[in-house]
Formats: sequence, C-alpha cells, structure tokens
Amino acid sequence: MNAPSRLNAGVASAAQPPAGASQRYCYQPIDDVAQCAVDLAEECALAIAYNGMSQAVMMISPADLEDFVVGFSLANGFVESLDDIYDIRLHGSGSARRAELDIASRAFWRLKQQRRQLPGNSSCGLCGVEALEQALPRLPVMPAAPLPPSHWLQDLRQRIEAFQPLGRDCGAVHAALFMDANGEIRLGREDIGRHNALDKLIGAMARSGCAAAGGLAIVTSRCSLELVQKVQRAGIPALVSLSSPTGLAAQWAQRHNLNLIHTLPIRDMKREIAELIALRPNADEFLAALRHTGKRVVLITNAHRDSLSLKLEKIELAPWFDRLISSHDYGYPKEEPQFWHALRQDLEFEPARALFIDDSLPILRSAQRFGIVHLLAVREPDSRRAPKDTEEFAAVDDYLDLIRSLHGGPA
Repeated sequence: MNAPSRLNAGVASAAQPPAGASQRYCYQPIDDVAQCAVDLAEECALAIAYNGMSQAVMMISPADLEDFVVGFSLANGFVESLDDIYDIRLHGSGSARRAELDIASRAFWRLKQQRRQLPGNSSCGLCGVEALEQALPRLPVMPAAPLPPSHWLQDLRQRIEAFQPLGRDCGAVHAALFMDANGEIRLGREDIGRHNALDKLIGAMARSGCAAAGGLAIVTSRCSLELVQKVQRAGIPALVSLSSPTGLAAQWAQRHNLNLIHTLPIRDMKREIAELIALRPNADEFLAALRHTGKRVVLITNAHRDSLSLKLEKIELAPWFDRLISSHDYGYPKEEPQFWHALRQDLEFEPARALFIDDSLPILRSAQRFGIVHLLAVREPDSRRAPKDTEEFAAVDDYLDLIRSLHGGPA
C-alpha cells in the first residue's frame, strides 16, 4: 500500500496555481506579426476504480487529484468517512490519468448496490444516474444551525480572489471554498468542473482534518440540487452561492435545514449592508489622538476598492489616515507574506517599530511572522456577537484605553 500521505494533507497557501493545472501557450494575434503568450487551464480524463471495479471517468483539472477522489467518494455517498478509504494509487500522466482506491468491504458492497456510471462530463453531476431515487436520495435532515453573521459575507467576492490563482491567471475554472466557524477562509479548490471543485474541497477538508461544524462552503458556480446534496453529505451547515440557486435546490435546502445563501454584487448589496457600516465606539477619538502624536497612520484592508468606497460614503475615514490601502492594490491578501513585503516596499516602514491592530487572528499571525512586533487583536469585532478569544494576542476592549496609553497613563 502507498504511504499514508495520500490520505492526509495539510492546508497549503493559495497564492500560486497548483503545479500542472495550467500551461503557457503561444498564439498569433490577428493583424500582428509577433506571437503572444497566454496561460490556459489544463484538463485530463481521470478514471476512478474502487477495489478494481471501474466506476467513473471524469474530466478534471490535473491538480489536487487526491483531494478530488476523496471528496468525490464522500460527496456521492460511496464511502461514509475517510476511514473507509484504505489506499489511493494514482497512475498515468498528461491527458489520461487513473485513480485506484481500496475501500472497506461494507462501502464496496453499498457501492455495488447503488452502482452508476458517470460519463466524462465536467458540467452535469447527475448525468448517468440510472434511477430517479438516485437523483433524489433520502438524506437525513441536518441539525438546525444559525445563519452566519452578515459581516462574514462582506467583501466576499473580493476576498475569495486570493484563493483563485488559476482563475486569476487563466479563467475557465470554478472555485469552491470553506470558511470556518470564525469566519476565516481556510481552504479553496479550483477545477474546470463545478462539481469537481466542490468534491476537491470536501476531500481536502477530510484529508486535513478541517472541521465542518459552524462553517460554510462557498461556490462561485451555478447552484443546483446536486451541489446542495454534496454539501449536506459533507456535514457543512451552510452553502453560499455567488450565483442564484435553482428552485429545487432552495426547496431541498429548506426541507433539510441547510442554510442556503446567495450573495449579491457590491452594487446590489449597498442598501442591505449600509446600516451595518459604523465606527466602533470611541474609535474616532482614538484616531484623532493618534493623529495628534504626529505618527503616520495607515488603514490597510482586504476589502476591494469598490467596497471601501461604499464604506467611505457611510463614514468619514479619510481625514484620519495618511493612506488607505486595499490588499487588491498589491494582488495579495493580508494573510499572505507577499502582501507585507509589498507594503514595506511601498511605505518604507520599520516592522519592529510599527503597531498593527486587526480583528483577524490569521492576519495578525501573518504580520507577526513578517516581523511586526507590536500587535493588538480586537476582542469584539461584531457588537452583536459575544467577545472572542484572541489567544496569544493582547486585545483591544475599549479604544479609550489606547488613548490613555498614548498619553502615558495606565491602560
């Protein structure tokens, strides 16, 4: 059997496309004598077999194949958990690949009972189903779960760009992402097929031990019934779709207690989120006191410029800051080390002398790894929710305490 690493995986950085997922091609522009280069997303045929029995041939992006076969197995109900998969062997290269899985006897018996042959199709996850009962299976109702707080979804379309390197460079792919119970995007996977992208995500979650409880899946593609069923089987309590769901998908989600959320573009969200945009108590007094010290004050955000402009319409931030910087200006989110290098090159600041305040622990840890010494977390980023544990970081409870520390008083 292969090494256990086939079944377990860590969470990798999303800054670069996976190796082999794209290649550079040359093309000849019309009315131009010089050739140009372009990166195009690749695809291959992947044959999947369980215990020696051929099950499906899928057209797929040739990256994260272990994640895909695990997620494909879980999301289609072929196995109940990662423990049912004993081994994964990958063979082939180029446009023809093969995955052989050894699974538990009980899972293999169940697979043979519900046997279906899926054609090599990257667009329709129900093609090849032999019976109506397989398209509309009896799945257990999920435990009722609260809706995620609305601020988790603010700037979502812009935030997920950092987890779509293949889409950014090549286009022609869908993405599926997972946001954990703290509102942080933990994983992202891309593929030419929307079902494949979600299967890869589910497989990556299983292999990395990423808990589904309290989190949500995000898909950039059309949201139809089979995507809802995959998320339900994975035990993820909410699904966010950037495209409108079908009526049947919405009905199924409602009957099975799955929170199905459709996000609108920034221009359409303006009225809905305007009332949520406000300064924290005493933040304006702190910013005024900070300005009076003569220190340079910079706002850096992962929000897109369009979203930042919306916030500036609601609250007057610009007078308090020397610069307003969106991470989209640099092409990397604050979670990535490349952002901090670009920021230092732009601002020419000394990390050891800088103070950085943020409400995201992963971002604070990224700043800490870069060398920023003075770090503060925001204990209560949402006044409608309970304060959170800021773990290893000192926390801001009241900006008045920071004002007193600026004047040399007890904080």
